[in-house]
Amino acid sequence: MPRSPSPCAPRRRPRWRNGRRRRCEPGSARRDRGSGVVWLLVLCVLLWFGTVAVVLVGGARAERHRAAAAADLAALAGAREAVHGGERACAAASAAAAANGAVLTECRLTGLVIDVRTETRGGRGRGAARAGPAAHRVDA
Repeated sequence: MPRSPSPCAPRRRPRWRNGRRRRCEPGSARRDRGSGVVWLLVLCVLLWFGTVAVVLVGGARAERHRAAAAADLAALAGAREAVHGGERACAAASAAAAANGAVLTECRLTGLVIDVRTETRGGRGRGAARAGPAAHRVDA
């Protein structure tokens, strides 16, 4: 495959581009050297920030799901003890939330229906749940 001559190589006829004769300036061949490294660094920085953003968003979603799961299990544990009174139901809900990595922030028993709110220990995730017998309706 024949190599194309350098833009600064002598030619029989001058080349014209955009109405101007292309000139060979001193150092013009070296002006773009190293620009590929700059573009590679820019690409690496963008990939790094993208990866960090994905990890942070994923962590926040995991905390939210952990808090919601802890709230669901705490509400079920509290509903199981609801027939024995509100204090015992909230104690069971608090123990279930703690076992699932969350803190019970609110516990309210209305009849046999218990409403709980939880928060993860880091405070980044919050969850809420309600549990009780299926036939028992509470208008909130």
